[in-house]
Amino acid sequence: MSGRDVVSVAVIGGGFAGIGAAVRLTQRSIRDFVILERGTRPGGTWRDNTYPGAACDIPSRLYSYSFAPNPDWSHTYSGSEEILGYVDSMIDRFELTGYFRFGHNVADLTWHEDSSLWEITIDDREPVFARSVVMASGPLANVILPSSIRSIIRHLCASSHRCDSCHGS
Repeated sequence: MSGRDVVSVAVIGGGFAGIGAAVRLTQRSIRDFVILERGTRPGGTWRDNTYPGAACDIPSRLYSYSFAPNPDWSHTYSGSEEILGYVDSMIDRFELTGYFRFGHNVADLTWHEDSSLWEITIDDREPVFARSVVMASGPLANVILPSSIRSIIRHLCASSHRCDSCHGS
């Protein structure tokens, strides 16, 4: 591991939880971290779910960070596009863009006792080494659906002009 760059913290996931963790790190003057995001942009589930009617299932006023409340939600249950806009505004407000590493799909974590470092294996990339890891991939990061549901989603996505893709279904 000698000669490798080591960060203090690796945040795995660039969705709501990962962005929240990154803000809290910067508020504690921790700037030696990365956000490992497998997608091409931040946003997590709000980036990935573009199906018609995708929206928050709790009142929007509750779906914001305690340190950055949003009193201006347009609906009680805001849609994914508006929530993604809030997420993007947090990245801008807290200057987090430079911490992201896009296209970094985490495949494995290995703890090295001798160096007290995590080795984070990334698909098709060099590993990342970190003193600490924050798992912020979210509970909906790897949804597995029965084949009958996948077929319905493919059909709906194929017939909808609003659906960019079937998102791996």
